[in-house]
Order: sequence, then structure tokens, then C-alpha cells
Amino acid sequence: MIPQSFLDPGIFYVVGALFLNFVLFFLVGVFNDDNSYVDIGWGLGFLIAAAVSLAVGRNFGYTVPVLITALVFLWGSRLTTHLGKRVFRMEEEDYRYKEMRERWNNFYLNSFFKVYMLQALILLVVASPIIFVNLIAFQVIYSVPLFVFGFLVWITGFFFEVVGDHQLKKFIESGEGKVLDRGLWRYTRHPNYFGESVIWWGFFVMAVGYTGLTGLWTVISL
Repeated sequence: MIPQSFLDPGIFYVVGALFLNFVLFFLVGVFNDDNSYVDIGWGLGFLIAAAVSLAVGRNFGYTVPVLITALVFLWGSRLTTHLGKRVFRMEEEDYRYKEMRERWNNFYLNSFFKVYMLQALILLVVASPIIFVNLIAFQVIYSVPLFVFGFLVWITGFFFEVVGDHQLKKFIESGEGKVLDRGLWRYTRHPNYFGESVIWWGFFVMAVGYTGLTGLWTVISL
């Protein structure tokens, strides 16, 4: 069975927008001889997927699509800003892409498909709960308790990510040691990464809470 949102013509607008986003960052990478810029395109891609799917789905009058899009922008804007600062602080290309540059013969062709287009495809899959909710309008929430639970899961994940990053930043600035074992870092080795994972569980649960069984396929995003 083909997921309903991928039968909606609006999906082509989302795919097209993501394609253009990564083509633009590919050109930026070629011009600067640095593929690190694709990281900014990754964060920005989630904002584009949410905004375009909401716009073409014409679901501005529905509370849930608007709320989920707002959550994507809250999380995605922070991610894009964080990645942008990291990229612009770098004095040279990220080591991951430097290794690829040394390993691949036809570097630009391989980069286009194996770095930029691959990330576009992965982003499309990861963002599937948001795209699905935004493209397919439902008059009534399937399960309000499940949707609220998903929202609380999302809030928990966002808390861990934001606070974890803040505590790590303060620890690095203090220069107090090599191992951070205070705050959230006392309970999990990487609270920021844990929070990221929990955020997407929240999106998935909210999608199912809103759409019911028809939204179960978006588990592919996890």
C-alpha cells in the first residue's frame, strides 16, 4: 500500500523544493571548494519541507498542521543556526568531506549524488510525519490523548537537546575538565543526541494521534 501523502500531487512540490535547496548548496560547495555547507542545507531542508507541504496542502485552517509546522520551525531554526555557526567557524572543510575528496575520483559527480541528493532523500524520509500531516487534512483528531502524549514527548526531547547543548557549551568554556558528568550529562552520555531522537518520536506519535492507523507508516522516519 502506497502512503496516502505520496499519492498527493503536493508531494512533488516538496520534492522539487528539497531538490532545489540541495542543488543550491551543491553550487555553494563547488564555488567555495567546501562541501561543509551542505550541513546548513540539511537544517534548512526541514523548514522548507514543512513550509511547502503546509502551503500546498492548504491546511492553514487546521490547528494540528500549523502547530506541527511551528514546532519544526522552532527546532529547525535552532538546528540551522547551530550548523551555520559551526560551518562558518571552520577554517577548512569538514574532515568527513575531506576524506571523500581524497577517496573519490570524480569528486563533484560523486558529491552531487552521494552527499547532496542522498541527504535530500534521507530528509524526505525523516520528515515524512510532518509532510503527511500537512498534506492530508483530517477534520477531527483521531486520538487527542495520543496526540497530547506525542506533544509532551516532543517537549521532553527539545528540553534535553537545548539544555544539553547549553550545559556542554558552558562546560567547554569553563575548561574545568575533559568529562562532563553534571546536569543532564549525569544521566545520559549525550543528552543532546538523546533529545534529538525523542523529538522525532514525538513527531511520529503526534502524526499517528492525528491521523490514526493511516499514519503508522511514518515510523520509517525513526
